[in-house]
Amino acid sequence: MVHAQSGNVVGEVRMQTKKLEKAVDTEDESAQADSYYNIGETFFKDGNFRKSEEYYAKAKAIYEKLNDRSNIEKTSRKLAQSQEKQNKVIPAISNYNRAAEVSPPKSRVLNSNDVTRLSVSSPEAKEEAIQSNIRLNEKEKDNSALATSYSQMADVNIQQNDIPKAEANLTSAYRISKKEAPQQALEINQKLTDFYVDNRKFDKAIATKKTMLKEDFVKKNSKKEVEQIRELADIYIKKNDPEEAIGLLKKSYRIALEKGHTLEARKSVKKLDSLYSVSGNTDASVKLYRDF
Repeated sequence: MVHAQSGNVVGEVRMQTKKLEKAVDTEDESAQADSYYNIGETFFKDGNFRKSEEYYAKAKAIYEKLNDRSNIEKTSRKLAQSQEKQNKVIPAISNYNRAAEVSPPKSRVLNSNDVTRLSVSSPEAKEEAIQSNIRLNEKEKDNSALATSYSQMADVNIQQNDIPKAEANLTSAYRISKKEAPQQALEINQKLTDFYVDNRKFDKAIATKKTMLKEDFVKKNSKKEVEQIRELADIYIKKNDPEEAIGLLKKSYRIALEKGHTLEARKSVKKLDSLYSVSGNTDASVKLYRDF
């Protein structure tokens, strides 16, 4: 999924860039690294992991130069998470390992568990490492990390073909993340709906996606609302219910146009056009492009 920057992201990055420029002018390397890290955090929370990786790497290089161990650990871990989100497993292992090397005992276990989880092929060993992190994250009351661990456990459950456990762990991950980490909740919701679709549980997938559309953080963000409506339409297409899908795509197209999301409107038009083409409704297709 391509993540366009929201207004909040642009504003936050702009503010941190000003701080960065000041730190460069005053040759304050520690402040430069902090600004790079904060820009990385902004992109990470928005789900733009390619950009977060870029800025965490810049921060880490400076912290390494300064031998700032606590910040090396923090940044190495976030860099590893950004890489893992992009399926860059080898560099992610390397950065979790670096985080473990400079960690105090408590977080060393957390980072070492992630090295194990990504390094071993045995589902049982992965499960043991994740369960250890679940206990640590519960103790620290780190809900975002806890949601991630539940989602990782679901991956292992799917690998073991344990459908009920996978469903339970993804549901727990969603419930925890939606309070504090909306972007993470969106990802987990998509993972849960994909899981249901893969198992041909279309009604559950539809109900799960409709739940997301009721969340305040979606209703208050028109771009995300358009994306979620279009994803709901995709489920109806897979369920072989083109009429419902067409209605939803029209709705997503209308909202996108009203709110000035031209790219999103175009995506909805393309999906509508392909549905009309399949049904042989060329008149509707021509009208669609004329209106656009």
